[in-house]
Amino acid sequence: MFMNQWESRWQEGRIGFHLPEVNSYLLRYSDKLLTQDPESVFVPLCGKTLDLPWLAGRTKKVVGIELVHKAVQDFFKENKLTHSIQQSGKLNLFSSDTIVLFQGDFFDLNKEQTASFDAIYDRASIVALDQPERGKDM
Repeated sequence: MFMNQWESRWQEGRIGFHLPEVNSYLLRYSDKLLTQDPESVFVPLCGKTLDLPWLAGRTKKVVGIELVHKAVQDFFKENKLTHSIQQSGKLNLFSSDTIVLFQGDFFDLNKEQTASFDAIYDRASIVALDQPERGKDM
C-alpha cells in the first residue's frame, strides 16, 4: 500500500488491523521472544499497538518505527505517556522513559538508529509493504 494510502486510513479511522488488546500470539509466545531478559526490543511498523507498553513492562527499552504521524501521536496520547519530540536523521523521534518511536519511512532508518536490539517483535509488518518494497535491504 502506498504511503499516502496508509495515512488516509489512519485519518479516516480505517484501522481494523489495530487490536484493542495485547496480541494473543505475543502473550502466548513471549517466553520465546523474551529469553535471557532482553534490554531492548525493536517493533517495526508498530502503529499504536498495545504490545508496546506490554513489552516496555518487561524490558528496559522498546523501539518502534511507524510511518504515520497520527498513529504515533495517538499512541502517546491514549497511553498518557509524557514524551519529547526531536529530529533524528530523516525521521521524527518520539521518546518517553521506556518507549522510543521513530516516525517516518522504515527505509530511512540508519545503522546508528538500529545499532543494537536484543529482540525483534514483528507481528506481520511485511504484509503492509507494497510487493516491490519487500525486497529492499532491511
